[in-house]
Amino acid sequence: MSAITTDELARLVDDPATAPFVLDVRAPDQYQRWQIEGRASLASLNVPYWTAITDDEETRAKLPTDREVVVVCAHGGSSDMVVDTLGMPNLRNLEGGMDAWARTLVPHVLFDDGIHFVIQYDRIAKACLSYAVGARGGTMAVIDPAADLRPYLATATDMGAWRSIQKGVEQRKIAFQRSEPSYTLELRLLRFDPNLISVRVLTSSDSPSKSATAKSFAEKSGAMAAINANYFDERGRPLAYLKISDKEINRSVSKHALYTGVFAVIDGNPAVMHRDDFVPTQASEALQSGPLLLNHGAVVETMRGLGRYARRTVLGIDKEGRIIIAVTDAVLGGLSFVELQELFSNPKWQLDTPELLNLDGGGSAQLYFRLGRLEESVPGTSEVPVAIGFFAKAN
Repeated sequence: MSAITTDELARLVDDPATAPFVLDVRAPDQYQRWQIEGRASLASLNVPYWTAITDDEETRAKLPTDREVVVVCAHGGSSDMVVDTLGMPNLRNLEGGMDAWARTLVPHVLFDDGIHFVIQYDRIAKACLSYAVGARGGTMAVIDPAADLRPYLATATDMGAWRSIQKGVEQRKIAFQRSEPSYTLELRLLRFDPNLISVRVLTSSDSPSKSATAKSFAEKSGAMAAINANYFDERGRPLAYLKISDKEINRSVSKHALYTGVFAVIDGNPAVMHRDDFVPTQASEALQSGPLLLNHGAVVETMRGLGRYARRTVLGIDKEGRIIIAVTDAVLGGLSFVELQELFSNPKWQLDTPELLNLDGGGSAQLYFRLGRLEESVPGTSEVPVAIGFFAKAN
């Protein structure tokens, strides 16, 4: 059985080439008061649902077979029964019915120069307009908003504005479109205020499998969020320095060209630094990874041959001392180190992250967080032995 959302329907009703036939199964008086309309002329038929179900053969005979037919009721339940009863392959039930249609907002980008944007929202069921004006990575103002704020919040996230999801925790997404080859990817970001959120290095060494997903790390430890951490060998052993809860797992600060950075917790405060500036005795927890991409706001030269596109996980400290973590969601392709350096250092993106460290990537790259009913995951293709967890501090 096929269904269609109100957002999908809204994209169809303005074009004569895509405009569907509408079978409205509400009562005749409801149909007369208010119908689905678009810029295109819509053909529609009103057959109350009890008639459509009891006289199904007659109803089928009245419907076209060479175009899509959207079946509509008040809330989506009766129309769902009609679709099931008639059993025609070209029928689609409108999810949420006219109730959802009344709340549908269709966004139209009026202006977007890559920095600033203006978006018009057409509440097509009510012939009302609202607007969003903002800066990518900055703030967004909404003019004459509808009661349902979710479409505006989705735009704020999509346009790269930080969205507060809990005191001390913010979320952001930045989308990228590649042309050759053609694909879209997102960089998922979280930002934490260290005054309210603590960070710990987590290990699964007490697990029989010696490794786990970011989701498993979060659920087991009680963290609100978790990401993958350092590099490791096929046995799950760290390839560079690792210290957890004042215990050194790997005491060697590697001089390998890749492992140029360190994430550490010093006197309860998170820090990212060059390995040459790292003093193991000062840190209660630390892990070595790399390459270090930004140091004191300056671009750090990376190894040759590491400019390819790949799944990435990064951790940084911004100018306000907040922790930023980010993971690309692409299965194939991703971002290069040069692109990450540009993204986190160019004021255009308003990330302001002078210290940025690359963590293990590829199949290990993964992120999970859950705050109340809000849950999001960028799963990896493999489990990892070490993760970084984020916890709400006690009041």
